[in-house]
Formats: sequence, structure tokens, C-alpha cells
Amino acid sequence: MHETVLITGASGLIGRHLTFLLKEKGYRVLTLVRNPEGEGSFCWDPENEYIDTEALNQTDHIVHLAGASIGDMRWSAVRKEEILSSRVRSCALLYLKCLEGGIHLKSFISASAIGFYGDEGTFTESDPAGVGFLASVCEQWEQAADRFEQAGIRTVKVRTGIVLAADGGILPQMAKTVRMGLGTSFGNGKQYLSWIHIMDLCNIYLQAIKNKSWSGAYNAVAPEPRTNRTFIKELARYFHKPYWPISIPALPIRLALGERSVLLLKGCQVHSSRLTESAFDFKFPKLSSALMDLFPECN
Repeated sequence: MHETVLITGASGLIGRHLTFLLKEKGYRVLTLVRNPEGEGSFCWDPENEYIDTEALNQTDHIVHLAGASIGDMRWSAVRKEEILSSRVRSCALLYLKCLEGGIHLKSFISASAIGFYGDEGTFTESDPAGVGFLASVCEQWEQAADRFEQAGIRTVKVRTGIVLAADGGILPQMAKTVRMGLGTSFGNGKQYLSWIHIMDLCNIYLQAIKNKSWSGAYNAVAPEPRTNRTFIKELARYFHKPYWPISIPALPIRLALGERSVLLLKGCQVHSSRLTESAFDFKFPKLSSALMDLFPECN
């Protein structure tokens, strides 16, 4: 029998691509969603601590991707709590229901983010959590996942950078702006974008499921981090559009976005040391190759 993978957050960008890849590789995929539709779809409601445990009874691996978006709303106190609880409480609920049901998982794979390290600096997986709201969220998120490890279940935490995809995430909007001839950087342009192609990210999750030697945290970023300025310049060059050297000042961005402005004005240079050690094969190690794959019509 094929192994079964249960995915939370399956309707999101990563979840959609990962579901397709796992099915292509012969895995049986189940999903936990608020409104189940069709075979393999099961109900859960983390706020009310409910899971249809029939899904857990059939599962070999859990991939936990669920979490409220950090980029689509202003960070009010209420929104911050939603961002945190949607990750931590849902993970705690999965652990509790697996414990109560005596579920013997082969692995628990949890999303995390490079926001774990804070807003600025250069980091590998051996570095501790940073300071700030996102760092605190990621640290508590990973602590919730670590309960599976403490229970003897192999646990992998995927600290994800900026995901590049043609059908979602930040890249389509950036590409649209550049294609309009409005390519320019934000703030001083020196903040890093540690990015990864969506297919490489899905293959990292696939290896986390397959490879029994994988455990702990892995930085899911390509080997070529870019500054905001050089990233936008590369986009402009690829689309044969101008790059304007006059950046958008930080002040209006802060006024418009509030605390959420760190997503545009700050950034870490993160290295995927553990993926390199494990000889992970990046299909898109360079930004140029990623853009050629995602926007082949411009090649």
C-alpha cells in the first residue's frame, strides 16, 4: 500500500503544489479543511478544538502548513493573535488528537519561516531565534512541533524563505510592477530576499517525508540570496524593462503598512547549510533559472 500524507493548509500556494507532487509520486493525500468536499477531505476547526479523527487514523505522515497570512492585513493586536494561534494552537491540537488516539506517525513535518532569525543578519540553522514579532511566532510554532519529537516521532521543521511561484505569493505582483516599467527597490535596497522556487520547496517536503535521517530545522532557501535592489534589477533585465535607481523611501512604506513594513524594508541573508550537507539537489539554484522556468514566455 502507498503511504498516506495528511496536509493542513492544502488550499494555500505551497499546499496546492505539494499535493500535486505527492500524488504524482504515488502517495495518497488527505487534507484537513474547514469545509470538506470530496473523497480524502476531512473537517477540522482548530479554534473549537475539533478534528475528524478518521483522517488521523489513516495517516502515516502529517505535513502542517496551516497558518493565517502575514502579508494581507495590518498587524493589529487581534491580527497578531490570529497569526500566532493559527499556527501554534492548530499544531497543539494535532499533537493532542494524535496522543489521544494512539496514532503512530512515521513523521511530522511542520512549516516554519526564516523570520525565526529576526529582521536582519546572516544565518544558518545553528543560529538561535531572533527578536521581534515574526521571530517570536516562529519560535513558538517550532516549539509546538517539537512536542512530536519529544514523543518519539521524527520531526522536521522547514524554515521557508520567500516562495517564488507564477500562480501566487509575492512574485506575480512584483513581476507586474516591473513589466509596467516601474521597477525600483524599497528603502535602501540592501535588505536581503532569501528566496526559493516553489518546486524546490515541494521537493524539500518530499525529502523530509522520504528520508528517515532528516530531523530538526532546515532552511528552505536557494543558495543565491539577493538584496532587494539586485532582485528587482534581475527582474527588470529578464523582462527587458528599465530599473529606476531612485528607491521608494522607507517612511511612506512605514506609514502605509505600519509594523508590517518589515516585510518590505528588512530581510535576512539565510543559508541552507543542512540541505547542502544532505546533498539536496536544487533544480533552481539561481534566480535566473527560476525566472526562466516561471516565466518561459519571456525567455
